[in-house]
Amino acid sequence: MIGGALRGTLALEEIRAEIIRQLDRFEEEFGAPPDFVDGHQHVHALPGVRSALLEALEQRPRGRRPWLRDPAERFSRIIARRAEAMKAGVVAGLAYGFGAQARARGFSTNDGFSGFSGFDPKADYGRAFAAYLRATGPRHLVMCHPGEVDEELTRADPVTWSRPRELGFLLSDDFPKLLNKMGKILAPSAAFTFS
Repeated sequence: MIGGALRGTLALEEIRAEIIRQLDRFEEEFGAPPDFVDGHQHVHALPGVRSALLEALEQRPRGRRPWLRDPAERFSRIIARRAEAMKAGVVAGLAYGFGAQARARGFSTNDGFSGFSGFDPKADYGRAFAAYLRATGPRHLVMCHPGEVDEELTRADPVTWSRPRELGFLLSDDFPKLLNKMGKILAPSAAFTFS
């Protein structure tokens, strides 16, 4: 995907059609459009794919537009966090310009993005999360993957065993204590949207 995006050889009409099919299916299942849209492994922000996504979303009936995740981050913030800087830098480079294009077309996005992990199930996730909260943007988003793991999920995605550790931290008393210590508050997703 990355190579095709950089070479400009992706089948963008088919990608746009697939995005439309997925949006239609979401609305069939939930009876409403999504409030938030992104792509697995940040694929939605790749050159070409981003245009297909924005075109597909613009074709939807007007109303409140979904909030889009911008995985690009300022390199100064990435370096200040010292958390998976190489991975965060590569994604930021590939996603460069996505947020500006989305906002120019009337979509809300985050300004600040962190949460890149080595997915080590033995690592101290509370310590990692504290790093994610350093050098934040004004509408900062922390990517995380909390959840339970079963065989089906493991077959679909081999990087799953850190999920219970993340869930445990986010449900613990340590999470609100960390937010308080660092002067951060959680905002509802509606705080990031505008009509």
